[in-house]
Amino acid sequence: MTQLISKVGRRDYAERRAARIARLEERAAKARADGHAAIDRGRQMASAIPFGQPVQAPGHHSRQRDLNYRARIDATFDRGFRRLNEAKEIERRAESAALNDAISSDDPEAVTRLGAKLTEEETELAAAKAANAVLRKGGTVAEAAALLPMWPSPVRTIEVWQSMRHRTIPTANISARIRAARKRVSVIEARAAAPEREPERHGNATIEESENRVRILFPGKPADAVRERLKRAGFRWSPTAGAWQRHASPQAWNAARAVLAQLADTAAE
Repeated sequence: MTQLISKVGRRDYAERRAARIARLEERAAKARADGHAAIDRGRQMASAIPFGQPVQAPGHHSRQRDLNYRARIDATFDRGFRRLNEAKEIERRAESAALNDAISSDDPEAVTRLGAKLTEEETELAAAKAANAVLRKGGTVAEAAALLPMWPSPVRTIEVWQSMRHRTIPTANISARIRAARKRVSVIEARAAAPEREPERHGNATIEESENRVRILFPGKPADAVRERLKRAGFRWSPTAGAWQRHASPQAWNAARAVLAQLADTAAE
């Protein structure tokens, strides 16, 4: 039963990840289409002015109209190029999301994957310490290298060989990654073991936790000042969830309560 739940959770996580990438790709496609449409419109507008025709002379009855029309052409082109730049940035985000193999705390298999990563890091640390011991005793670089695993990253391989030329392999970063992985495992396990939080009602808003997010739900669109407070508190609007949200943590709950308490105080003044 546990394996079934894990598979279902993993599938849901993968579907949410794929949906996010698809939304980014759709936004990029729309921005690109808008940009090309605006540029085409600017070209069409510009074609109404004969090539090389100067701006009407001062005092001419149509000078201001001519200036306004040219300004609209410039604004149309500017809007088109801005949208193309937006499309390029959104495409970069979509590609980054698709290639990102970092272990997310949202992943139901995060603890298992972190455990495997932790084993790799511990193996690397033990090998680096053994190689350093050989180098300290006057061994050759080749003798020390024989104790090292095959590094999966070409960049990491270069770093190791450059370090060995200085007769030592730094281990501080490896140890730091091990500590970070252990801390993440403990945090995820503690969160999984904690009882499910009940939603909290604060005035006309509700705080709830779902899908590893703390969410604030309002009955309608908050005012500009409220949205700014939410952003300063680390919350971002999620059209999919229909809520303002940030990654779940005790700090996120406290931040949500603080924002809504500020709103209540402001309304009472």
